Amino acid sequence: MTRPHNDQGVSVIIGTLLLILITVTAAAALALMVSQMQKAEMTQQSHLAAVKAESVQFSSVSFQNDPTVWNQTPYNITNSGNWSSVTLHLVNLNTDDVDIVAIAVSSSGSSNAQYVSNITVINATLNGQPQQQTYNQSSLGTFNLDIPGTQSQEIQINFTNGFPNSPLFIGTNAQIKIMIMTSLNNFFEQTYKSPNPVIQSSIAT
Repeated sequence: MTRPHNDQGVSVIIGTLLLILITVTAAAALALMVSQMQKAEMTQQSHLAAVKAESVQFSSVSFQNDPTVWNQTPYNITNSGNWSSVTLHLVNLNTDDVDIVAIAVSSSGSSNAQYVSNITVINATLNGQPQQQTYNQSSLGTFNLDIPGTQSQEIQINFTNGFPNSPLFIGTNAQIKIMIMTSLNNFFEQTYKSPNPVIQSSIAT
């Protein structure tokens, strides 16, 4: 005599286990999705904070007009009224490093800014003597010049051979705008204009 099989209880158990498995899987997938969204949000907020905190200041700018450079080949210009070079003193006001990727110069006489193709960085590293290091644009057109946090760099740009279409003629009386771009796509710029003479007259009585 054989007893009849009662599979009804087994089916209920299997169904319950499947329901639990589906619920756990859905909860794990939801938790993973929320975790990825939180990670992306944190990364975005961190990037925005880094962009907002980045700050580079022009502490000093010095223009030079070297007549000897302009008077040599291939320029052969006597008594040129154009600047031959400019020296920038850039200060990183943030505690994080800043990466300078491009520098552009424009004057009041030109409509478009000219991007610098090579620069010279002056660092006093050996017995207090300035040691020069040249940075050229890479294939991507960037410098990747690093300025450590709270430190500064002294940069020299030659108008005679520092641009793709050298020389760059900028008159000593022209208004000049210098703009630097960082790897975080921040732009810092400064405009300089030669001081105009002020004539004062009076009548002595």
